[in-house]
Amino acid sequence: TPGHEVVGVVEETGAGGDPRLLGRRMGAAWLAWTCGRCAFCLSGRENLCDAAAFTGYTRDGGFASHMLAEAAYLYPLPQDGAAGKAECAASAGPRQPGGAHPPAQ
Repeated sequence: TPGHEVVGVVEETGAGGDPRLLGRRMGAAWLAWTCGRCAFCLSGRENLCDAAAFTGYTRDGGFASHMLAEAAYLYPLPQDGAAGKAECAASAGPRQPGGAHPPAQ
């Protein structure tokens, strides 16, 4: 299902998921998952991962009624509904230092 920049509310978490995310507005961008083992991921360039999954392309996106997302690839958004510019800015930057898979030391 298409839709590559998504704003939604976390309804469930998987096994071991952070229960504090439940009910929070979050953003999900184009990059949905990377392997964490290839040379690109290990050097902090996970956007070039050959095994990457993409929101709205290889995984259901924002036009689906529900979608699954990896917590490491979600962006916290303002809870007051002002998400437009925040989602765009968040999706352009790293999720956390080194991305979802910090570079090898």
